Amino acid sequence: MISTAEIVSPLTQTLLGVFPHPAMIINRDRQILSANLHAIEAGAEVGGLCWQTFGHAACLSDEHKMLSQENPSAAGISCTFCRADKCLDNYCQENDPAVQAFGKTLDTYWIAINNDSYLHYAIDVTEHEGTKALLRCVLDSANDLIYFKDLNSTYVGCNKASEEFTGIAERDQIGKTDFDFFDREIAEIIVKNDQKVIASHTAVRTEEWVPSPVFGRVLLETVKAPIYGPDGKLCGLVGISRDITERKQAEKEREALIEQLQNKTEELERFTYTVSHGLKSPLITIRGFVGVLEESLGERIDDDIRHSLDYINSAATKMSSLLDDLLRLSRLGKFVNLNERVELSSVFEEALNLIKGRLLGEKIIVKIADDLPAVTGDRIRLCELMQNLLENAIKYMGEQPAPFIEVGVTEIGGERACFVRDNGKGIPERYQAKVFGLFERVSTDGEGTGIGLSMVQRIIELHGGRVWVESTGVTGEGATFWFTLPWEDVQTGTPTS
Repeated sequence: MISTAEIVSPLTQTLLGVFPHPAMIINRDRQILSANLHAIEAGAEVGGLCWQTFGHAACLSDEHKMLSQENPSAAGISCTFCRADKCLDNYCQENDPAVQAFGKTLDTYWIAINNDSYLHYAIDVTEHEGTKALLRCVLDSANDLIYFKDLNSTYVGCNKASEEFTGIAERDQIGKTDFDFFDREIAEIIVKNDQKVIASHTAVRTEEWVPSPVFGRVLLETVKAPIYGPDGKLCGLVGISRDITERKQAEKEREALIEQLQNKTEELERFTYTVSHGLKSPLITIRGFVGVLEESLGERIDDDIRHSLDYINSAATKMSSLLDDLLRLSRLGKFVNLNERVELSSVFEEALNLIKGRLLGEKIIVKIADDLPAVTGDRIRLCELMQNLLENAIKYMGEQPAPFIEVGVTEIGGERACFVRDNGKGIPERYQAKVFGLFERVSTDGEGTGIGLSMVQRIIELHGGRVWVESTGVTGEGATFWFTLPWEDVQTGTPTS
């Protein structure tokens, strides 16, 4: 047993001096026998009573307050949080991790040296406690369930959301396992997933159906990750669970709607193809009979009959063009190769060659920018896209003295977009919202079936892009059709939006 003389020896003083926290040696009567500089700066007086020199009078019990008033130097007076007597009686170490003193939170220790004296020191954990309080605030403000388990899948803490989900307070969850809360079958699944995290030292994502006494049977999307202690060793895991029951139901309904829509679309495409293809034969018959009538009548055809026959032929030709466009439209979603690298400039050149005769006839100048990007998509469909945009510009050019069409690319709000611009009639604002609709036409005086821009929109949407039009509606200022596509990144050669 260490004697009192040894306690206050120079060696003891030296050891106290190098201790990084306020530390004192105190006897059973609460008299300070020795103190280091940190303790003295905090108010300790060697020879004085600890509860007096530290100003802990407010922490005395009512009985000890009366005793201190009668005899301020009476032995045995102690603070309500003091554990010195227990420490000395059991010759052990006592600890209170959250003593409130001097406006701070102190992790406080009492360590018996002999049966009459003890080492008393405190570590300032105010900042640590503040961090813990902040962490608790963050955890409890989360809507997700957050909980902590040790290596044996025993709960060591949780947040408010977990309390609400289970209907069990955190203090009643600590020390328990899932077998205390759920049926064995469910508990075994949960614990098995816990052990995967512990065995692999990696995060694991699961979806688990879990019963809640408050919310009923719920599908939880859970991420469990390992937790390591200050020594770097695995000490447990953290689980974060989110209720995805409604989301999964919505996804299921969405998939059913998509499937239903796909079936309806395929049915519509089949119908369009059947009708378009089926009507071709009657048209051929009509044209055939018109020819027979012309031959039969011969020179007896007067102006009225000629006008009627021409009208029938014109209507049949227009109907044939309409059916051809409908057939093309019904086939757009098929045989699409969206993974081909296509240089947009070459596609425009190809489209120009297909309509070269019309451009020369209308004396239209076409200017194509040199910096058109490459795109990932279907070359045939993209050529149809460009041809339709160019033909639309020609169709509504009007009587311009110097007609031109410009094709280029620019950045709009950080997004790369291509454009086809003309100086034709333009599109009045009231028509701009519906120009991409099926059979919609800005004017009826002219060629076309009203399907071309519908095909443009569908081709672009099949490629994951979008298309829009800008126009003042003033003749000579024309219209600009903008569109985006999955452009190929110049640096990496990969598709980018």
